[in-house]
Amino acid sequence: MAVAISAMTSGAVVINPNIPDDPIVYANKAFVPPTGMTISNVLGAPLKRLFQSQISAKDLNDKLRNLSNGQSVVLSFKNQERASDTRWLEIRLDTVKGNKGQTNYYLGIQNDITAQLLAERELQARMERQAASAEFGRKALAGDNLEYLFDEALRLLGETLGIKYAGIVQFKNSAAQSEMVTGIGWQRGTR
Repeated sequence: MAVAISAMTSGAVVINPNIPDDPIVYANKAFVPPTGMTISNVLGAPLKRLFQSQISAKDLNDKLRNLSNGQSVVLSFKNQERASDTRWLEIRLDTVKGNKGQTNYYLGIQNDITAQLLAERELQARMERQAASAEFGRKALAGDNLEYLFDEALRLLGETLGIKYAGIVQFKNSAAQSEMVTGIGWQRGTR
């Protein structure tokens, strides 16, 4: 089994729950430790140390209790090697039982879930934009108050895109003369 784990392309850790603090006794080459840790200081470290800055103590204790009761547990953490290199990693922990049914080890398999999380966030953002567009369309069909529609359009735009300042400008006789019809982020009367 050790040869198979060391050859895996996914990160893997082995934890010994029969020693106080559940130390990590093995990590393969593909394992990515949390920010600020290296493989060398992961080995021998308590399992809790991997997640202590990423999850509340109560949630972590609940998950580890479930693991000690034989349930699979999934834990995620953010890894940021540089300001521009942020990855989200997930570890699925399972118990490894011996011949007599006793828990010998916990085995953790790590996967990079960054692409999945980014896709979920993009989907959520698209759904919010579509909902805002539908809401605006409903309001546009319900009334003919142009000033109200302009105000609502900018409010929804600001909420959906997270922008602080936006405005609708009406040009007068020439492009040199304009007046802000409505806006968000500015005080009334701004021109």
